[in-house]
Amino acid sequence: MSITQKKVIKYLLDLTSRHKLVEQAMASCDDWFANDGGEIDGWIAQDLEKQFFSHQLIFQRSDWDSIYIDTCLKLLASNGREIGHYRLISTLDGEIDDDYLVLELSKDDWENDRVVTVCVT
Repeated sequence: MSITQKKVIKYLLDLTSRHKLVEQAMASCDDWFANDGGEIDGWIAQDLEKQFFSHQLIFQRSDWDSIYIDTCLKLLASNGREIGHYRLISTLDGEIDDDYLVLELSKDDWENDRVVTVCVT
């Protein structure tokens, strides 16, 4: 019995929808700010537009033995410039395993048009 590409994609789309991974990513991204006193590098959650970017299924990796879905959001400043991203790592059962917030610009650097990278882990 063969599995068609269409069936695989439908299954994955249903899986991400059933577990509300985009909604979880949006809420978890806001949690980073709430858990850090409401502000990170001058940014507050309300300063940023969170935009869904991708779901990736990771099923074979040399340094990790589990299968997971990586949901990525772009983080945009008010002028539409991408200033970072947020990644939610979840199991196929929808359990959150890890997450990452990466801000490439502090608010001050953005306002003064300077370029730096800040990783929050």
